[in-house]
Amino acid sequence: MKHNTKNTCSVIVALTVAAFIISQADVLAYPPDNAAVLFYKTCLTYKHTEGDLAETVADVAACKVEPTDEVIHYIKEEVNTIKILAEAGRIEACDWGNDYREGFNLELPVLSNMRNLARIVLADAVIHIREKDWNMAIQRCETAYAMARHIRTDATLIHNLVGIALEALTNKVVTKTLAEMPVDRILLEKIERQLEQVATNNQTMRNCIELEKNVVVKYTSLEDMRKMFANSDASEEERSQLTEENFQKSKVYYELHLNRLMEAFSLAYPEGTAQINKLNEQINKDAETLPAAAMALTVIPAMEKCFSLEIRSRTDNNAMQVAIELYKIRANRGRLPRRLPPDLPKDLFSGKDFDYEITDEGFILRCKGEDIAKNLIHEYRFTVDK
Repeated sequence: MKHNTKNTCSVIVALTVAAFIISQADVLAYPPDNAAVLFYKTCLTYKHTEGDLAETVADVAACKVEPTDEVIHYIKEEVNTIKILAEAGRIEACDWGNDYREGFNLELPVLSNMRNLARIVLADAVIHIREKDWNMAIQRCETAYAMARHIRTDATLIHNLVGIALEALTNKVVTKTLAEMPVDRILLEKIERQLEQVATNNQTMRNCIELEKNVVVKYTSLEDMRKMFANSDASEEERSQLTEENFQKSKVYYELHLNRLMEAFSLAYPEGTAQINKLNEQINKDAETLPAAAMALTVIPAMEKCFSLEIRSRTDNNAMQVAIELYKIRANRGRLPRRLPPDLPKDLFSGKDFDYEITDEGFILRCKGEDIAKNLIHEYRFTVDK
């Protein structure tokens, strides 16, 4: 077959130019396709605060105090930081680039910065609430929810716990927004969509514990275990049992019993908690006589608390969704319903509908089941603008 050299050269030149244009377009593309890039960027560029100002910003974000002039000035200086965080929140993918091979030595300094950045965003939301700029306040809450969601894309237990804490903090600001904004169905639907996304995109605690189990089994060494025992109140006799043989046995014991503990996460809260407590009793009893059990016990997470926290987080979100539905009914009818409509999200501590009480200020949603880990019944108070 004969080739047309001239045409071939033209095609090569055209492809080369196209590749160059595409490569330049990739270089100039913004924002990146990984939200973590922008989060790391803001961690490096935002103005860190300490002392009284840092505490006041945190209190404003938690809706404990109204913003002071100093806080307002600080937040306004961070307008570009907030803009970048909002851009990061709109990016779907987030890869934090953590190297799990480091095991318990893995350092995660970004998480403390992410807490601070979320407080900046939520403090700005509170400022916008005071200014009656409801749309902007809701946008800031959307950014904070997105930050929490992106933190939880990494399946380490600590990432999940920080993400849950930021969601709870954002719920407080959303509750304040609902209390102070006029009844507006469009704004309520914006918040509703945010809560639905929180409910559907979250990492499960079981996945996080599964990852931690794999990291411990694959990457934790006998030396790591000796360091943990050195920083504990273990006796000299217990430390003397840190042999390679016992260490290998401990990994088998750890994996077996952690798998059994994780099975409880698929049960209803009361049954799951009872199973976790029963297994914990057996592990603690074994640890009195079996070195392998004692070693495994040092790296098994507090499973009852993890289970309780996940149920609490999901129940918090359910309560917020129920509240939005009640606010929407009031927007349509001019008053709250006398009883809860059917088929709304449940209190997951009991698996039943929330108790519902109308008050002079608004309404209360109360769990029917007890948070056994904390020995209390959670309730959620909402104010309705008169």
